[in-house]
Amino acid sequence: MTQMANPTAPTGIKVALSLDPPGPTFYIGRNACMPQIRATATVTGADAVALQGATYNWVVTLVMQNKKVPLSMGRSVAHPPINRTGGPTLVLPFTKVRGGQLTVTVTVRAPGLVSPTTPALPPSALTASRSDLQILGTNPTENDLIAEGASDLMIKIIRHESSTRQFLEAGSTAPGYPLFSQDHKGGVGLTQLTRPAPSDDEIWDWKANLRGGIAVLAKKTRYARNYLIGYASSSEFTELVKAYNEARARVVIPKPGMPPASPATPPLPLAVTLPAPTSDQIDRETLRAYNGYGRGLTDPDSKTVYYLPEYVAKIGTDGLLEVAVGADGRTGAAHWHENTAADREKFWRDKKLIEPNSKGQYIYPGDPDYVANVLKVAITDPPAPRVQSISGALLSTPER
Repeated sequence: MTQMANPTAPTGIKVALSLDPPGPTFYIGRNACMPQIRATATVTGADAVALQGATYNWVVTLVMQNKKVPLSMGRSVAHPPINRTGGPTLVLPFTKVRGGQLTVTVTVRAPGLVSPTTPALPPSALTASRSDLQILGTNPTENDLIAEGASDLMIKIIRHESSTRQFLEAGSTAPGYPLFSQDHKGGVGLTQLTRPAPSDDEIWDWKANLRGGIAVLAKKTRYARNYLIGYASSSEFTELVKAYNEARARVVIPKPGMPPASPATPPLPLAVTLPAPTSDQIDRETLRAYNGYGRGLTDPDSKTVYYLPEYVAKIGTDGLLEVAVGADGRTGAAHWHENTAADREKFWRDKKLIEPNSKGQYIYPGDPDYVANVLKVAITDPPAPRVQSISGALLSTPER
């Protein structure tokens, strides 16, 4: 689409705008690089003398309009404005990985381009513009993700969260535009970054999105390690041990055939320990923290939100801490319990974090079986080297 401007230009003088490649659709490369687009302005109807000293002012805009992107929750992303003055050719100088509607406008001015009937008029301006252009995204391969530092666990998360897509694919309402989450919370891309809100880079640059996901996973890993290692000295576990010992002190077992002994010396309280968490437990707790807690319970006094973690101490059928008493009668060993999908659903219902709908159905705020669903994703024929455990390798990986 070519547009002429300024009626003071001599009759027959025109400027045409051409692009190489011609478009109108261009693609961000699979390696997250912007397309190279060469724009050329060609003036016809004027001789070389008339074009001496001509200036070409280029204005380029690139905007993702939210109305075109499903589930973007009103998010609009624009490339920084490009305004250049130079010659008749410009390779569009993109500085950010962005997509959306592309508009290229060129305005040509030259002292020789004056009205032949009124030479005193200022130089005329010839303008051409293309607004029928667009730049769309290209999804990476899993080998691309691995080359950028994605671990097996990160790959599993990406497969589960986005089916390894940064962008919508053919057949969708907006192929080539960013993939936003269906929960209407603004999560986007490969790793479905949601909180904090994804940056403009993380929306259009899959490498930035992956870096964001790796940083979140590393943060959640530190949380998981600290929680699991610190659980044995937490107030929750201390209270469970106290309740267990108090109940144990109240129980006096008489010998067979003899009346209950009275008075009796209560047993000594046990020093109860909990096994150190394994790397597998840390990975599972990390996954739960990544995107599996669902809705939490807010303490009205501290405003702290409590979630049901992946692991807690195992409670027996009597409602007390389950403890294996040591042979010395003075020590005991507690056990870990991995909360199941049913445990999580019950937690949400009991805490009234969800209510049944008109049909009596509970709509859960998250996937109660998120950890199992991520871990069952198969990784076949992994190229070497690969990071096998997030709990070990990513702790030394700085957030980027």
